[in-house]
Amino acid sequence: MEVLQIRPPDDEHRDTLLAFFGHKGKTWLPYIRESVAGELVEQVQDHYFLGLVDGEPLGGMWFAGSTANQMEVVTLGHVFTRERARGRGVSSGLTERVKTFFRDSLRGRAIYLATGFGFPRKIYEKADWKSVQPGSTVMRWIAQGPKEDEAFEQEFFAPGALCKTRIVNLGDLGSFEALLNARTIGMTDAGLGLFSPGHFEEQLLTYIRDPNVDPLIALETQDRHRVVGMALVRRQDRRQRSHVGSIEFALHPAYGDYFPELLQALRRAVPQDITHLRAFAMPDGHPRVQWLSRAGFEKKAEESHQVCTSTDPVVLLPLQTWALPAKR
Repeated sequence: MEVLQIRPPDDEHRDTLLAFFGHKGKTWLPYIRESVAGELVEQVQDHYFLGLVDGEPLGGMWFAGSTANQMEVVTLGHVFTRERARGRGVSSGLTERVKTFFRDSLRGRAIYLATGFGFPRKIYEKADWKSVQPGSTVMRWIAQGPKEDEAFEQEFFAPGALCKTRIVNLGDLGSFEALLNARTIGMTDAGLGLFSPGHFEEQLLTYIRDPNVDPLIALETQDRHRVVGMALVRRQDRRQRSHVGSIEFALHPAYGDYFPELLQALRRAVPQDITHLRAFAMPDGHPRVQWLSRAGFEKKAEESHQVCTSTDPVVLLPLQTWALPAKR
């Protein structure tokens, strides 16, 4: 099998790439089209890999990350093998090529991959991929070896670095996978659908292009540009303009003291017609309750909400609703 590696912009292989990934649908196909044309290079570094047999692509995959953090963490996706070529090692061969390139050429640290249970999962486990948490469908491969899995997370989110806020871009895909699947992150947010660990890549792409989501803020360390927090404001009612915006956020506990700064960045950028903000938190002393309270939020209600987890399609969890005027 010949491996064709494509890094945008690439006019020569544009049609081949788009034809192979033509099944990706309305969320991802426009991204791939913009990516291969070089329209996204200032935000994200994309790499596409196609497995060719007699010149025909039979398998493919993609990974993306940010040049700002030297591609330390990336997300792997679009893994696809044509039906007639399955079981012939096409996907395994491409995955090994990706891992080698990521480790030796990019000097990266970790690759994140959302997969299902069953046979595909067993293949990745044999190739040194590990679930980020028990019951999660997100797996992680550590370039320095599986024994460094625990040490990676402890070092990557080590406390003490100075942080700054900025607007989110498409290069944050891998960084958000690392943040939202950190073993110490606890609960993230109901609206994000992330009570349990899960892949975020499609959600992020949707949010960036959704006019009802504004703004979308990242908190990153100033030295290594590692994302340790994120937050967004989404209108309460997507069907009509509303003066209430819902804050959804994830913040690594090691950087909980930066919640006021993350909140202030949201309040400075929130549209003028949003006058009040609300957020959700688990009761019983969860760190989110402390962060919201210290930032001036007031508890308004506590009720059960329907959410999805990795083991149950729908469960009821008690959530507190907190509110704050959207002052600049």
